[in-house]
Amino acid sequence: MPSEERGFVLVMVLLFLAMGSMVIVPTLSLTYTAVKSRGIYTQDIKHDYAADAAIKYGMWLMSYEPDFIASIPAGEESTPFSVTINGVTATAAIKPAVAAGELSTVGLAGDHQILPTKTVDCIITATQQQVDCDSAPAAIPMTFTYTISMQRVEPDDLTFDPLDKVKDSLDLGFSYVLDSSKLDGLPFNDDDLTVLFQPVRLKDEPSRFELDGGADAMVEQASPDTNYGTGLEMHVQSDASSNVRSFVRFDGLGIVPGSTIIKAELKLCANSPTAGESRTYQVHRVTASWDETAVTWNNQPAVAGGATAGTAAPENPDDCIKWNVSTDVQAWVDGTAPNYGWRISDAAEGSPTPYTTIFRTQENPGNPVDPPVLKIWSSTSSYQTIEWDFNPNLDFPNHGDTRTLRFQANATL
Repeated sequence: MPSEERGFVLVMVLLFLAMGSMVIVPTLSLTYTAVKSRGIYTQDIKHDYAADAAIKYGMWLMSYEPDFIASIPAGEESTPFSVTINGVTATAAIKPAVAAGELSTVGLAGDHQILPTKTVDCIITATQQQVDCDSAPAAIPMTFTYTISMQRVEPDDLTFDPLDKVKDSLDLGFSYVLDSSKLDGLPFNDDDLTVLFQPVRLKDEPSRFELDGGADAMVEQASPDTNYGTGLEMHVQSDASSNVRSFVRFDGLGIVPGSTIIKAELKLCANSPTAGESRTYQVHRVTASWDETAVTWNNQPAVAGGATAGTAAPENPDDCIKWNVSTDVQAWVDGTAPNYGWRISDAAEGSPTPYTTIFRTQENPGNPVDPPVLKIWSSTSSYQTIEWDFNPNLDFPNHGDTRTLRFQANATL
Protein backbone atom coordinates (compact mmCIF):
# COMPACT_ATOMS: atom_id res chain seq x y z
CA MET A 1 0.00 0.00 0.00
CA PRO A 2 1.38 3.50 -0.88
CA SER A 3 2.86 5.34 2.06
CA GLU A 4 0.71 8.40 1.39
CA GLU A 5 -2.34 6.33 2.34
CA ARG A 6 -1.04 5.65 5.88
CA GLY A 7 -3.74 6.14 8.43
CA PHE A 8 -6.59 6.10 5.90
CA VAL A 9 -9.32 3.52 6.26
CA LEU A 10 -12.49 2.91 4.31
CA VAL A 11 -15.36 0.79 5.57
CA MET A 12 -17.37 -1.64 3.47
CA VAL A 13 -20.98 -1.45 4.59
CA LEU A 14 -21.92 -4.66 6.40
CA LEU A 15 -18.84 -6.47 5.09
CA PHE A 16 -18.85 -9.80 6.90
CA LEU A 17 -15.32 -10.91 6.16
CA ALA A 18 -15.30 -13.40 9.02
CA MET A 19 -17.92 -15.33 7.09
CA GLY A 20 -15.84 -15.36 3.96
CA SER A 21 -18.40 -13.41 1.98
CA MET A 22 -19.57 -9.86 1.43
CA VAL A 23 -23.19 -8.96 2.10
CA ILE A 24 -24.30 -5.45 1.21
CA VAL A 25 -27.83 -4.27 1.92
CA PRO A 26 -29.00 -2.55 -1.30
CA THR A 27 -29.95 0.63 0.53
CA LEU A 28 -26.55 0.84 2.15
CA SER A 29 -24.60 0.52 -1.06
CA LEU A 30 -25.29 4.23 -1.46
CA THR A 31 -23.07 5.17 1.46
CA TYR A 32 -19.40 5.41 2.23
CA THR A 33 -17.41 6.16 5.33
CA ALA A 34 -13.82 7.22 5.89
CA VAL A 35 -11.82 8.04 8.97
CA LYS A 36 -8.38 9.57 9.05
CA SER A 37 -5.78 10.08 11.71
CA ARG A 38 -2.87 11.39 9.63
CA GLY A 39 -4.37 14.23 7.64
CA ILE A 40 -5.04 12.34 4.39
CA TYR A 41 -8.26 11.21 2.79
CA THR A 42 -9.32 10.42 -0.73
CA GLN A 43 -11.49 12.29 -3.19
CA ASP A 44 -12.17 9.25 -5.34
CA ILE A 45 -14.75 7.32 -3.35
CA LYS A 46 -15.66 4.48 -5.68
CA HIS A 47 -12.09 3.45 -6.44
CA ASP A 48 -10.97 3.53 -2.80
CA TYR A 49 -14.17 1.75 -1.80
CA ALA A 50 -13.16 -1.16 -4.05
CA ALA A 51 -9.51 -0.98 -2.99
CA ASP A 52 -10.47 -1.26 0.67
CA ALA A 53 -12.68 -4.26 -0.07
CA ALA A 54 -9.70 -6.00 -1.68
CA ILE A 55 -7.51 -5.19 1.32
CA LYS A 56 -10.09 -6.53 3.76
CA TYR A 57 -10.49 -9.68 1.72
CA GLY A 58 -6.72 -10.14 1.92
CA MET A 59 -6.90 -9.70 5.69
CA TRP A 60 -9.63 -12.35 5.83
CA LEU A 61 -7.46 -14.78 3.82
CA MET A 62 -4.57 -14.27 6.23
CA SER A 63 -6.79 -14.72 9.29
CA TYR A 64 -9.00 -17.61 8.25
CA GLU A 65 -7.14 -19.55 5.56
CA PRO A 66 -4.16 -21.19 7.36
CA ASP A 67 -2.59 -22.41 4.14
CA PHE A 68 -2.76 -19.04 2.39
CA ILE A 69 0.42 -17.47 3.78
CA ALA A 70 2.26 -20.81 3.68
CA SER A 71 1.52 -21.07 -0.03
CA ILE A 72 3.37 -17.83 -0.89
CA PRO A 73 7.05 -18.38 -1.86
CA ALA A 74 9.58 -16.51 0.27
CA GLY A 75 10.07 -12.94 -0.93
CA GLU A 76 7.25 -13.15 -3.47
CA GLU A 77 3.67 -11.96 -3.70
CA SER A 78 0.56 -14.09 -3.59
CA THR A 79 -1.54 -14.73 -6.66
CA PRO A 80 -3.53 -11.50 -7.26
CA PHE A 81 -7.19 -11.49 -6.25
CA SER A 82 -9.92 -9.05 -7.25
CA VAL A 83 -13.02 -7.53 -5.67
CA THR A 84 -15.66 -5.59 -7.63
CA ILE A 85 -17.80 -2.97 -5.88
CA ASN A 86 -20.17 -0.50 -7.60
CA GLY A 87 -18.74 -1.45 -10.99
CA VAL A 88 -15.12 -0.78 -9.98
CA THR A 89 -12.68 -3.69 -9.75
CA ALA A 90 -9.65 -3.55 -7.47
CA THR A 91 -6.88 -6.13 -7.60
CA ALA A 92 -4.49 -6.78 -4.71
CA ALA A 93 -1.81 -9.23 -3.65
CA ILE A 94 -0.25 -10.14 -0.31
CA LYS A 95 3.51 -10.10 0.26
CA PRO A 96 4.72 -11.50 3.61
CA ALA A 97 6.97 -9.27 5.73
CA VAL A 98 10.65 -9.50 4.89
CA ALA A 99 13.23 -10.94 7.25
CA ALA A 100 14.71 -8.80 10.02
CA GLY A 101 17.37 -6.40 8.76
CA GLU A 102 15.98 -6.22 5.23
CA LEU A 103 14.25 -3.20 3.75
CA SER A 104 10.53 -3.38 4.47
CA THR A 105 7.48 -1.53 3.22
CA VAL A 106 4.55 -0.21 5.24
CA GLY A 107 2.59 -3.03 6.89
CA LEU A 108 -1.08 -3.42 7.60
CA ALA A 109 -0.70 -2.45 11.25
CA GLY A 110 0.78 0.93 10.26
CA ASP A 111 -1.77 1.53 7.51
CA HIS A 112 -4.87 0.65 9.51
CA GLN A 113 -4.76 2.13 12.98
CA ILE A 114 -8.54 2.25 13.22
CA LEU A 115 -10.99 -0.28 11.83
CA PRO A 116 -14.45 1.21 11.25
CA THR A 117 -17.62 -0.79 10.73
CA LYS A 118 -21.01 0.59 9.87
CA THR A 119 -24.56 -0.56 10.52
CA VAL A 120 -27.93 0.99 9.74
CA ASP A 121 -31.45 1.01 11.15
CA CYS A 122 -34.24 1.64 8.64
CA ILE A 123 -37.29 3.47 9.96
CA ILE A 124 -40.51 4.62 8.28
CA THR A 125 -40.44 8.34 9.00
CA ALA A 126 -44.17 8.91 9.53
CA THR A 127 -44.75 6.03 11.95
CA GLN A 128 -41.21 5.58 13.33
CA GLN A 129 -41.65 1.86 12.66
CA GLN A 130 -38.36 0.03 12.22
CA VAL A 131 -38.29 -2.28 9.20
CA ASP A 132 -35.84 -4.72 7.71
CA CYS A 133 -33.54 -2.80 5.38
CA ASP A 134 -33.62 -5.62 2.83
CA SER A 135 -37.35 -5.05 2.36
CA ALA A 136 -37.61 -1.31 2.99
CA PRO A 137 -40.71 -0.03 1.15
CA ALA A 138 -40.40 2.08 -1.97
CA ALA A 139 -41.97 5.52 -2.44
CA ILE A 140 -42.31 6.06 1.32
CA PRO A 141 -40.17 8.60 3.21
CA MET A 142 -37.59 6.77 5.30
CA THR A 143 -35.15 7.72 8.03
CA PHE A 144 -31.85 5.86 8.16
CA THR A 145 -29.82 5.82 11.36
CA TYR A 146 -26.17 5.01 10.69
CA THR A 147 -23.83 3.84 13.44
CA ILE A 148 -20.10 3.98 12.74
CA SER A 149 -18.07 1.96 15.24
CA MET A 150 -14.35 2.73 15.22
CA GLN A 151 -12.01 0.29 16.93
CA ARG A 152 -8.32 0.74 17.53
CA VAL A 153 -6.39 -2.11 15.91
CA GLU A 154 -2.93 -0.57 16.41
CA PRO A 155 -1.05 -2.59 19.05
CA ASP A 156 -0.39 -0.94 22.42
CA ASP A 157 3.36 -0.87 21.87
CA LEU A 158 3.14 1.16 18.64
CA THR A 159 2.59 4.89 18.23
CA PHE A 160 -1.06 5.77 17.80
CA ASP A 161 -2.36 8.99 16.26
CA PRO A 162 -5.66 10.26 17.72
CA LEU A 163 -8.49 10.50 15.21
CA ASP A 164 -9.27 14.00 14.00
CA LYS A 165 -11.72 13.45 11.13
CA VAL A 166 -14.59 11.24 10.06
CA LYS A 167 -15.99 11.65 6.57
CA ASP A 168 -19.15 10.07 5.21
CA SER A 169 -21.00 10.23 1.92
CA LEU A 170 -24.61 9.89 0.84
CA ASP A 171 -25.65 9.38 -2.75
CA LEU A 172 -28.20 11.39 -4.73
CA GLY A 173 -31.58 11.47 -2.98
CA PHE A 174 -30.21 10.99 0.53
CA SER A 175 -29.97 14.04 2.81
CA TYR A 176 -28.15 14.34 6.11
CA VAL A 177 -30.45 15.23 9.03
CA LEU A 178 -29.06 18.40 10.59
CA ASP A 179 -27.97 18.15 14.25
CA SER A 180 -28.56 14.40 14.27
CA SER A 181 -25.00 13.44 15.28
CA LYS A 182 -24.12 11.59 18.48
CA LEU A 183 -20.65 10.77 19.76
CA ASP A 184 -20.49 7.76 22.06
CA GLY A 185 -24.25 8.10 22.58
CA LEU A 186 -24.18 11.82 23.48
CA PRO A 187 -25.91 14.20 21.00
CA PHE A 188 -24.18 17.36 19.80
CA ASN A 189 -25.17 20.13 17.42
CA ASP A 190 -23.49 20.56 14.07
CA ASP A 191 -21.93 23.85 15.26
CA ASP A 192 -20.91 22.66 18.74
CA LEU A 193 -17.27 23.75 18.93
CA THR A 194 -16.78 22.02 22.26
CA VAL A 195 -16.81 18.76 20.31
CA LEU A 196 -15.77 19.93 16.85
CA PHE A 197 -12.91 21.99 15.51
CA GLN A 198 -15.31 23.56 13.01
CA PRO A 199 -19.04 23.05 12.27
CA VAL A 200 -20.07 19.89 10.46
CA ARG A 201 -19.43 20.46 6.76
CA LEU A 202 -21.84 19.39 4.05
CA LYS A 203 -20.95 19.67 0.39
CA ASP A 204 -21.78 18.12 -2.94
CA GLU A 205 -18.99 16.21 -4.65
CA PRO A 206 -18.90 15.52 -8.38
CA SER A 207 -19.38 11.95 -9.49
CA ARG A 208 -16.87 10.39 -11.87
CA PHE A 209 -17.64 7.75 -14.46
CA GLU A 210 -15.18 5.87 -16.64
CA LEU A 211 -16.64 3.87 -19.50
CA ASP A 212 -15.07 1.53 -22.00
CA GLY A 213 -16.60 -1.05 -24.27
CA GLY A 214 -19.63 -0.10 -26.31
CA ALA A 215 -18.82 -0.15 -30.01
CA ASP A 216 -15.92 0.84 -32.27
CA ALA A 217 -15.19 0.37 -35.95
CA MET A 218 -13.40 1.96 -38.89
CA VAL A 219 -14.55 2.63 -42.47
CA GLU A 220 -12.22 2.75 -45.49
CA GLN A 221 -12.85 4.71 -48.66
CA ALA A 222 -10.84 2.26 -50.81
CA SER A 223 -13.01 -0.66 -49.60
CA PRO A 224 -16.37 1.08 -49.37
CA ASP A 225 -18.47 -2.00 -48.61
CA THR A 226 -16.12 -3.71 -46.13
CA ASN A 227 -16.92 -3.82 -42.44
CA TYR A 228 -14.06 -3.76 -39.89
CA GLY A 229 -16.12 -3.78 -36.71
CA THR A 230 -14.49 -6.85 -35.16
CA GLY A 231 -10.91 -5.82 -35.94
CA LEU A 232 -8.15 -5.47 -33.37
CA GLU A 233 -7.35 -1.95 -34.57
CA MET A 234 -8.95 1.05 -36.20
CA HIS A 235 -7.26 3.69 -38.35
CA VAL A 236 -7.47 7.39 -39.00
CA GLN A 237 -5.94 8.19 -42.38
CA SER A 238 -5.67 11.08 -44.80
CA ASP A 239 -4.94 9.85 -48.33
CA ALA A 240 -5.83 11.16 -51.76
CA SER A 241 -7.10 7.75 -52.79
CA SER A 242 -8.32 6.29 -49.49
CA ASN A 243 -9.32 8.23 -46.41
CA VAL A 244 -10.09 6.15 -43.31
CA ARG A 245 -12.31 7.17 -40.40
CA SER A 246 -13.10 5.55 -37.06
CA PHE A 247 -16.28 5.48 -34.98
CA VAL A 248 -16.73 4.93 -31.23
CA ARG A 249 -19.81 4.79 -29.03
CA PHE A 250 -20.34 4.25 -25.30
CA ASP A 251 -23.69 2.87 -24.21
CA GLY A 252 -25.35 3.14 -20.80
CA LEU A 253 -23.86 6.40 -19.51
CA GLY A 254 -25.64 5.96 -16.16
CA ILE A 255 -26.02 9.69 -15.51
CA VAL A 256 -29.14 11.08 -13.85
CA PRO A 257 -31.13 13.35 -16.22
CA GLY A 258 -30.62 16.98 -15.31
CA SER A 259 -26.99 16.48 -14.29
CA THR A 260 -24.45 19.14 -15.14
CA ILE A 261 -21.45 17.76 -16.99
CA ILE A 262 -18.35 19.34 -15.51
CA LYS A 263 -16.07 17.60 -17.98
CA ALA A 264 -16.22 14.70 -20.42
CA GLU A 265 -13.08 13.36 -22.06
CA LEU A 266 -12.69 10.84 -24.89
CA LYS A 267 -9.36 8.98 -24.97
CA LEU A 268 -7.85 6.79 -27.69
CA CYS A 269 -4.46 5.07 -27.50
CA ALA A 270 -2.24 4.42 -30.50
CA ASN A 271 -0.54 1.25 -31.68
CA SER A 272 1.60 3.31 -34.04
CA PRO A 273 2.22 7.05 -34.49
CA THR A 274 1.38 9.28 -37.39
CA ALA A 275 4.19 9.17 -39.94
CA GLY A 276 5.74 12.45 -41.05
CA GLU A 277 4.20 15.84 -40.38
CA SER A 278 1.93 16.48 -37.42
CA ARG A 279 -1.79 16.08 -37.99
CA THR A 280 -4.95 17.28 -36.27
CA TYR A 281 -7.62 14.71 -35.51
CA GLN A 282 -11.19 15.87 -35.05
CA VAL A 283 -14.18 14.27 -33.35
CA HIS A 284 -17.65 14.91 -34.76
CA ARG A 285 -20.85 13.95 -32.96
CA VAL A 286 -22.64 11.20 -34.89
CA THR A 287 -26.28 12.02 -35.64
CA ALA A 288 -27.61 8.64 -36.82
CA SER A 289 -27.50 5.07 -35.56
CA TRP A 290 -24.84 2.58 -36.71
CA ASP A 291 -23.97 -1.04 -36.08
CA GLU A 292 -20.42 -2.04 -35.22
CA THR A 293 -20.64 -5.21 -37.31
CA ALA A 294 -22.35 -3.58 -40.31
CA VAL A 295 -21.00 -0.04 -40.74
CA THR A 296 -19.00 0.63 -43.93
CA TRP A 297 -17.79 3.65 -45.84
CA ASN A 298 -20.88 3.56 -48.05
CA ASN A 299 -23.41 3.37 -45.19
CA GLN A 300 -21.54 5.37 -42.52
CA PRO A 301 -23.81 7.60 -40.40
CA ALA A 302 -24.04 11.36 -40.73
CA VAL A 303 -22.29 13.67 -38.27
CA ALA A 304 -22.86 17.17 -36.90
CA GLY A 305 -21.64 19.95 -39.16
CA GLY A 306 -18.97 21.32 -36.85
CA ALA A 307 -16.29 19.33 -35.05
CA THR A 308 -16.78 18.91 -31.32
CA ALA A 309 -13.02 19.14 -30.71
CA GLY A 310 -9.64 18.65 -32.35
CA THR A 311 -6.29 17.54 -31.01
CA ALA A 312 -2.81 16.72 -32.30
CA ALA A 313 -2.23 13.18 -33.50
CA PRO A 314 -0.05 10.97 -31.25
CA GLU A 315 3.68 11.16 -31.87
CA ASN A 316 4.83 7.79 -30.55
CA PRO A 317 3.52 4.23 -30.24
CA ASP A 318 1.46 3.79 -27.05
CA ASP A 319 0.72 7.51 -26.85
CA CYS A 320 -2.85 8.38 -25.94
CA ILE A 321 -4.72 11.48 -27.08
CA LYS A 322 -7.82 13.12 -25.62
CA TRP A 323 -10.70 15.31 -26.73
CA ASN A 324 -12.99 17.42 -24.57
CA VAL A 325 -16.49 16.23 -25.50
CA SER A 326 -18.39 17.85 -22.64
CA THR A 327 -20.90 19.65 -24.87
CA ASP A 328 -21.95 16.43 -26.59
CA VAL A 329 -22.37 14.46 -23.37
CA GLN A 330 -24.36 17.34 -21.86
CA ALA A 331 -26.69 17.25 -24.87
CA TRP A 332 -27.18 13.49 -24.40
CA VAL A 333 -27.97 13.94 -20.71
CA ASP A 334 -30.38 16.81 -21.44
CA GLY A 335 -32.13 14.74 -24.09
CA THR A 336 -31.54 17.31 -26.84
CA ALA A 337 -29.52 14.82 -28.89
CA PRO A 338 -29.33 11.00 -28.94
CA ASN A 339 -26.11 9.20 -28.06
CA TYR A 340 -24.69 7.76 -31.27
CA GLY A 341 -21.05 8.34 -30.34
CA TRP A 342 -18.37 10.07 -32.37
CA ARG A 343 -16.50 9.91 -35.65
CA ILE A 344 -12.72 10.44 -35.54
CA SER A 345 -11.11 11.74 -38.72
CA ASP A 346 -8.16 13.74 -40.01
CA ALA A 347 -8.98 17.45 -40.16
CA ALA A 348 -7.48 17.62 -43.66
CA GLU A 349 -8.50 14.50 -45.54
CA GLY A 350 -7.29 13.71 -49.07
CA SER A 351 -3.60 14.43 -48.49
CA PRO A 352 -1.33 13.61 -51.49
CA THR A 353 1.00 11.95 -48.97
CA PRO A 354 -0.72 9.29 -46.82
CA TYR A 355 -0.71 9.90 -43.07
CA THR A 356 -2.05 7.14 -40.82
CA THR A 357 -2.46 6.44 -37.11
CA ILE A 358 -3.54 3.04 -35.83
CA PHE A 359 -5.61 3.04 -32.64
CA ARG A 360 -6.47 0.16 -30.32
CA THR A 361 -9.99 -1.20 -30.15
CA GLN A 362 -11.92 -2.95 -27.42
CA GLU A 363 -11.37 -6.25 -29.25
CA ASN A 364 -7.57 -6.07 -28.96
CA PRO A 365 -6.67 -8.83 -26.44
CA GLY A 366 -3.06 -7.70 -26.22
CA ASN A 367 -3.99 -4.31 -24.81
CA PRO A 368 -6.94 -4.82 -22.46
CA VAL A 369 -6.27 -1.63 -20.49
CA ASP A 370 -6.10 0.67 -23.50
CA PRO A 371 -9.40 0.45 -25.37
CA PRO A 372 -11.31 3.65 -26.17
CA VAL A 373 -12.33 5.26 -22.87
CA LEU A 374 -14.84 7.96 -21.97
CA LYS A 375 -14.38 9.75 -18.62
CA ILE A 376 -17.21 11.88 -17.26
CA TRP A 377 -17.35 14.20 -14.26
CA SER A 378 -20.88 15.35 -13.34
CA SER A 379 -22.33 17.42 -10.52
CA THR A 380 -26.08 16.90 -10.08
CA SER A 381 -25.70 13.12 -10.00
CA SER A 382 -23.33 13.64 -7.09
CA TYR A 383 -23.02 12.38 -3.58
CA GLN A 384 -23.06 14.64 -0.54
CA THR A 385 -20.12 14.45 1.83
CA ILE A 386 -20.38 15.07 5.57
CA GLU A 387 -17.24 15.83 7.58
CA TRP A 388 -16.80 15.86 11.34
CA ASP A 389 -13.51 17.45 12.51
CA PHE A 390 -13.12 16.59 16.18
CA ASN A 391 -11.50 18.86 18.75
CA PRO A 392 -9.98 17.49 20.83
CA ASN A 393 -9.10 14.58 18.60
CA LEU A 394 -10.72 11.27 19.47
CA ASP A 395 -8.33 9.21 21.55
CA PHE A 396 -8.24 5.42 21.77
CA PRO A 397 -5.82 4.81 24.69
CA ASN A 398 -5.66 1.03 24.36
CA HIS A 399 -5.71 -1.61 21.68
CA GLY A 400 -9.33 -2.70 21.14
CA ASP A 401 -10.90 0.56 22.38
CA THR A 402 -14.04 1.54 20.44
CA ARG A 403 -15.72 4.91 19.81
CA THR A 404 -19.07 5.37 18.01
CA LEU A 405 -20.49 8.10 15.80
CA ARG A 406 -24.17 8.01 14.92
CA PHE A 407 -26.13 10.19 12.48
CA GLN A 408 -29.32 10.11 10.42
CA ALA A 409 -30.29 10.64 6.78
CA ASN A 410 -33.65 10.93 5.04
CA ALA A 411 -34.59 9.48 1.65
CA THR A 412 -37.46 8.10 -0.36
CA LEU A 413 -36.30 4.97 -2.12
